Amino acid sequence: MIRMFHLAKRMTFMIKLIARYGLFFLLSVLTGICEGKLENQNIKPLKS
Repeated sequence: MIRMFHLAKRMTFMIKLIARYGLFFLLSVLTGICEGKLENQNIKPLKS
């Protein structure tokens, strides 16, 4: 019983980690696609 609780705790931690980094990954991919499209149109994207 305690083992299951520990496993559940670890799972929630993993899900939180994946959710956090997944969001960053999605954002970076989206910005990369947007910058790629801007470059294709000969418009220089703003460099942060």
